Amino acid sequence: ERHGTFSQALHRAVNAMAPGGDRARPRPIGAAEAEALRSLGYAAGGGGAGDLDEPGLPDPRERLPFFERLHALSGAATPRVSSAMKEVAELAQEDPGNPFAQEVLAGLALRIGRLDLAASALAAFLAIEPGRADVRARRGGLVRAMGRLDGAESELRRAVAEDGADTFSRVTLADTLVAQ
Repeated sequence: ERHGTFSQALHRAVNAMAPGGDRARPRPIGAAEAEALRSLGYAAGGGGAGDLDEPGLPDPRERLPFFERLHALSGAATPRVSSAMKEVAELAQEDPGNPFAQEVLAGLALRIGRLDLAASALAAFLAIEPGRADVRARRGGLVRAMGRLDGAESELRRAVAEDGADTFSRVTLADTLVAQ
């Protein structure tokens, strides 16, 4: 059994970091301070002037039951994987901008050998978070395992371009090129 729920852990962390509440506001600075920070390279971009509780973004505390359900479904044992996949697919439709739902769906699909569904779920993940070289490399490996070497090469070249230090991407790309 887990020690407490994610919700309890989040509330403990928020209370430890911000005992007065989580509505922090940046302190305005003067022109001289801003120039000094810019000269040191600390104030190159914008940002920092807005409310941390930005309107339009979901409150993570309200999303905890969703995350906890996905987390529980991600560990489904073999006899229950198909029904877990169905529920995860429904949750993914409920929150189409949630990459974790797609990642869980991909993991479950792999567990029962559905490479096509896993590759599609990872493609949906990348549509939400395109800069994830690790996910792109996993998808490239899946596409390669499905025998689609050209698609694998393209995906793996993008992964290497995004994170050239990732050994998995480079080795999988090399193996794919040799197989071609």
